[in-house]
Amino acid sequence: MLELEAIRVGVEGKKELWRALRIVSRFDPRIDGEAMGRLLARAERQADALETLRLTAVEGAFDARAHRRPRGVTPRPHPRMT
Repeated sequence: MLELEAIRVGVEGKKELWRALRIVSRFDPRIDGEAMGRLLARAERQADALETLRLTAVEGAFDARAHRRPRGVTPRPHPRMT
């Protein structure tokens, strides 16, 4: 999960960069506003995909069924803890 969240932060940064450059393109002919729009759309798709993956990882990590002990099973203490 942590890795997905870190990647998501990077993608969010790209989205804001492309958004800002698209605005600047109105005043600076060196920047292709249409290209910035395409890059922004791609970053938005990437962010959506990462969010789906992150939520799936969260569900798996915190699924109560995955962490439930069978009835009658008592965990043994770690040897160093006794």
